[in-house]
Amino acid sequence: MCTPLLQWVDEAGKLDEDDQQIQGLIWELLLHQTFAPAIEVFKAGTQRFPELTPLHNGLGIVFYSAGQTDDAVGTFSGRPI
Repeated sequence: MCTPLLQWVDEAGKLDEDDQQIQGLIWELLLHQTFAPAIEVFKAGTQRFPELTPLHNGLGIVFYSAGQTDDAVGTFSGRPI
């Protein structure tokens, strides 16, 4: 995974849960259909900061967008992936 995305994951832990940067990254990665890197970013984020709901939502959205509906359902229902 590229270093700027890892740095973003570290910074995400310092952001307010409602921070627009989190949502912005989700939509930026989806806009470019970079599903594999997006999945890596959001998996790392949810493991490192499990209390940040937007990271879990982002992971579910990316799974769904990538056609991985079982993983998306699991993410949204709180099952470990």
